[in-house]
Amino acid sequence: MEDDIVSQSQCVKESCYLPCEPYMPNGTSYLQQEQVQHSEPLVSCQCIISAQENNPTCELNLPVKDTDLSCEPVRPADALPPCEPLRPPDVILPSEPVRPPDVILPSEPIRPPDVILPSEPVRPSDVILPSEPIRPPDVILPSEPVRPPDVILPSEPVRPSDVILPSEPVSPSDVILPSEPVRPSDSDCCGSGCIPCVFDIYDQEMKIWQRECERIQDKAYMNGDKRDSILLKEEYNDFTIESVTEETATSRRFRVRLPVGRSLGLNIGEHVIIRDVNKGLMVTRQYTPISDVTCKGYFDLIIKIYKEGKMSQCVKSWIPGSVIQLRGPYGEFVYYPNKYRSIQMLAAGTGIAPMAQVIQGILGNEDDDTIIKLHYACRTYKDILMKAELKEWKKYWNFSVIYVLSQEDTCGTDNQYAYGDVVYKGRMDVVYLTSQWEGRIQTDKDLVLVCGTTSFNKDMKKCCTDLGINIDNIFIF
Repeated sequence: MEDDIVSQSQCVKESCYLPCEPYMPNGTSYLQQEQVQHSEPLVSCQCIISAQENNPTCELNLPVKDTDLSCEPVRPADALPPCEPLRPPDVILPSEPVRPPDVILPSEPIRPPDVILPSEPVRPSDVILPSEPIRPPDVILPSEPVRPPDVILPSEPVRPSDVILPSEPVSPSDVILPSEPVRPSDSDCCGSGCIPCVFDIYDQEMKIWQRECERIQDKAYMNGDKRDSILLKEEYNDFTIESVTEETATSRRFRVRLPVGRSLGLNIGEHVIIRDVNKGLMVTRQYTPISDVTCKGYFDLIIKIYKEGKMSQCVKSWIPGSVIQLRGPYGEFVYYPNKYRSIQMLAAGTGIAPMAQVIQGILGNEDDDTIIKLHYACRTYKDILMKAELKEWKKYWNFSVIYVLSQEDTCGTDNQYAYGDVVYKGRMDVVYLTSQWEGRIQTDKDLVLVCGTTSFNKDMKKCCTDLGINIDNIFIF
């Protein structure tokens, strides 16, 4: 093998690398690198050695062969082959565009932080876009009508409770009232029974003073407008219950609040319609307030509770603060002071309500001398309604009452009755009316008012006609 291989020879010059590619005798290439010495360092040379001639610059002791030798260029260590282009470290190839860090490609528009693109309109904070109208705080848009406090819009139904109507510009505290009469002391009375006594005169002066105050307040509140009703016939209004008291075991008294200085606006003998809901069904009933029609700030109702009554189930749930709905007024009765010599009232149970209006209207008018006789039918003495008011009304010279008790114990004593009460134990029928009216009733001078249950009204009408009372002088509520 050693004879077949062309060996490397050492050059006279130092540090010269002579790459040679010897050939095997059989034609196989063999590359071997041999260091030759030159006098000049780091000089690279290439020698072509042939069999016919020697290299003029190199002295090589090479055996001559029939095969030509050719030298291959020096290939330093770590060098890439010529077919592979030089690629320094961290250099991106030309086929791949350089993309420095944090640089957005041209196809993607640069969007700096907090900058809105042109396609998106800039909307600074707290700035309203042009399409949205600017609405400063506490400013009402033109499309929304201005609604000052305590002013009710026309589209919203007026709620009388606690609302002062525009026609009431004057406050009660702004109205100047006359001085109240001074009550006389006990020493001012001589005790000799003078008529009138100083205390009688004082009572009269107090009534005159009260009427004067009411007239002044009415004029100030209504500003000359005589209309004083806060009810509507075709529409229900809400009213708030102020208090509830038990009148008897089966009836209750309700005080309903009205605006300050306002009355319900009824005429004598008129009633209202009350609406409520019982088990999902709307229930309506007619009731007559028992308070004076001129009463201001409130009105009173007395309602009897029936065990199976539909409206009674609603009435039982009414408490202070409950809201009830009313409309009205209604009624056909018209009263003219002093038109009749006397008025005979036939009432049963809660039928005393319209009678109470007429009584207070007559007694409250000093110029009305009509005599009132109330025949009040109840089952027992405990069932009598409005005892306190009846006791006060009996102080007037032109009022009297008889309690007709159909189920009162006939064997009982009269000690259970209040002093001055007149009681008839029995039913109100033609016998009773005959004993009361015979020789005292003139058909053209006396008026008979009737109010009670349907059967009671029918019976009383028949009794009156049997006793010769003109039908035109009988009015049934």
